[in-house]
Amino acid sequence: MEYVEEELCEPGPLELWSRNRKSLVVPHVTSKSSQATHLSNQMKHLNTDRDSHLYILVTGSNTGLGFAICRRLVDEFIHTRSESEKLTLIVTARDEKKCAATVKQLGSYLENATKATTLAKNYGGMVTFESRILDLMSLQSVKALSDDLLSTLPKLDSIILNAGVGGVAGIQWPLAFWCIFTNWKNAVTWPTFRLGTVGQVTKPQLSNTGAVNEPVLGEVFCSNVFGHYLLSHNLVPLLSRSAGSTSVGGRIIWVTSIEARVHHFSIADLQGLATSHAYESSKRLTDNLVLTSSLPSSRPWVDRYLGSADINSKINKGTATSDFNAGRPKIYAVHPGICGTGFVPLSLFLNSLMFLVMYIARWLGSPWHTVQAYKGACAPVWIALSSQEQLDHIEETEGPAKWGSATDFWGSERVVRTEVEGWGYSGVVGQEGKRKGRAPNVKNLTPQAREEFGSIGRECWKEMEELREDWEKRLAKAS
Repeated sequence: MEYVEEELCEPGPLELWSRNRKSLVVPHVTSKSSQATHLSNQMKHLNTDRDSHLYILVTGSNTGLGFAICRRLVDEFIHTRSESEKLTLIVTARDEKKCAATVKQLGSYLENATKATTLAKNYGGMVTFESRILDLMSLQSVKALSDDLLSTLPKLDSIILNAGVGGVAGIQWPLAFWCIFTNWKNAVTWPTFRLGTVGQVTKPQLSNTGAVNEPVLGEVFCSNVFGHYLLSHNLVPLLSRSAGSTSVGGRIIWVTSIEARVHHFSIADLQGLATSHAYESSKRLTDNLVLTSSLPSSRPWVDRYLGSADINSKINKGTATSDFNAGRPKIYAVHPGICGTGFVPLSLFLNSLMFLVMYIARWLGSPWHTVQAYKGACAPVWIALSSQEQLDHIEETEGPAKWGSATDFWGSERVVRTEVEGWGYSGVVGQEGKRKGRAPNVKNLTPQAREEFGSIGRECWKEMEELREDWEKRLAKAS
């Protein structure tokens, strides 16, 4: 990834701050033959503060964005690292057949990627693949995967929480055509014509005996948020480093969405059961959780989330020391822009039409239409592979951000800060400037809106932790 500086007032969503100027652009070199020379020179800073063997888990790896993230991780790693460095990529899918197919496809991709470059043949040995079964709508499946990884892996450097469901019931086609032809860019960035399911819940999580009085779990909420929340909490021991270690803690990377707006979420409906925008609600909840995770008001609940059972026992007793903060994982929010992932099932004709519509939106000036899932994977992969020193400097200097994949007119991708209602671009009032890609009718950040966002974030953390603890007790009792 190459960094090119541009001024804040220049057109374009170029909001990734550098040390000396206002922003950084992160385009991807599409020519595989030129990547080895170009990227090795530009990315020597990546991961210099982490071990030479990385372990990265990607959920929902078998299709769409998840598969693209895995392919991009392979490309970036083999083209920017020395032969002595290793990557173990753990992929997940809902059944063994899909897991095996994904590993086979990625193995073929790795072989072709190394053949298409001037790299030595043994560079292919830098990356190995493992697979695990995970159904995020089953808390038993989440627990089983957690137990398995805790007993088989030495550590984790990043978990990319990508899997999820859309809760889409259909599309209002007349409205869709009207919106597209009257306001093309906004209509296909923040669509209002999708029909969402309402009140869909998961199957009972416990046995018939344990399911008595079992609280319901929203299907979209469980798949997109709560299943990942439990999984990441369970894997904190693998993501954490001891206080005396020279290695830094791992990263919990939540994949959210550009579509999440403030009106999509209500704290009174945490699981999105009463709304027809359950998907957008789940992503807005994710934004709230991640961006407020470093605020003092949320810390009591974040400490529980990022603590092991032993640490949480000490927190409850008031005997925990500050040492456990030193090597604990960092939390990030990313999104892929707007790209084709097969999220909404469409016929071949409609799928082709969808891609054409997205390309036109990009040509009309939308920065968010990455179109291809591989380009949409830019932000998640950048967060996973960058050095902790660089990420810490950026966020300590300018504030935590929702990092998005974006492109220019020609499709060159980059990583940019993304505006979140109530948080702005960095949690700092007055950062809007002359920026492209802002949502329709969005208001500039005010101190009051920022305070309300923090307050809602704290309540989100509180309710999520209470829900986690309740379900952990239920699962333990059932087993």
